[in-house]
Amino acid sequence: MHFQSTNVAPVDLQQLYNFPPAVSSGGLQSYTDPIGDLWVAMPGVYGGTWQRASNVLLCRNYRVAAFTVTPAAQALIMDTIAYDNYNMLDNTTGHLNFIIPGIYLIYAHVNAVPVLVGDTVRLDILHNGAVNQSLTAAQGSTSGGGGPNLTSHAVLQVNSNGGSDYYTFQTANPGVGASASLTGTPNYWHTYMTCAYMGRYP
Repeated sequence: MHFQSTNVAPVDLQQLYNFPPAVSSGGLQSYTDPIGDLWVAMPGVYGGTWQRASNVLLCRNYRVAAFTVTPAAQALIMDTIAYDNYNMLDNTTGHLNFIIPGIYLIYAHVNAVPVLVGDTVRLDILHNGAVNQSLTAAQGSTSGGGGPNLTSHAVLQVNSNGGSDYYTFQTANPGVGASASLTGTPNYWHTYMTCAYMGRYP
């Protein structure tokens, strides 16, 4: 029996599934392929071509400007972009928005210098202005004010339907005997947030 070999050129996945063309207008857009994977495209990002959402819908933003952690809660805006190709976080308002529905994982981290015994740092993640998740660093400084820096972080899984919902961050020093304010530690490694698309919302 004789077999004749035939060279078959591989087919590009987007060509195989007949993806829409690259976008040049209209902002962030999405497309679900025949096997259920979500893809996104945005003018000016990767040339407007379609990218798998789980590979590219992610961001890391951090704080550069000086800030303090006061007894009363106050907003913490991550003012500098490390990576955020699809503009998930507004560095002016501090709003984290999910235009594309799905499941997202948010992580935030803050660091500050204690002054008095009992100083703490609480970090909150807020949903539409209401606290949704928070965590307090309970260790305080020594009586001499030495002590290690206070670090707090908060993690939240979000099942978003898209739309106008937004998430923000705030800090406070609610500890017993808390001093008026703590000096925050603004840099890439100490005060930052990350967010990543994890999958489709059922």
